[in-house]
Amino acid sequence: MTLPNERFRAIRKTRHLLAALCDPKRTPGVPAPIRQEASSCLKHFPTEHDISEAVEGLRLAAQVFALVEPIPRRKYRRDKDSE
Repeated sequence: MTLPNERFRAIRKTRHLLAALCDPKRTPGVPAPIRQEASSCLKHFPTEHDISEAVEGLRLAAQVFALVEPIPRRKYRRDKDSE
């Protein structure tokens, strides 16, 4: 099972990898199409600030939903045709 902190660490590491692929000094020998694709992916990839905001939003959501009573699960009726 993946924990939330492992998921965020993977996002940070992926950003670092994409940035390295874009820099010929850090990753010599990487073909230009790979560099271009990494740059394209990195353009809209979440920043450290975005990740921090997401974490804070999740904490707030957890607090809000902790105050709400859970909705009881509905019991599903089977169609008489499917029996």
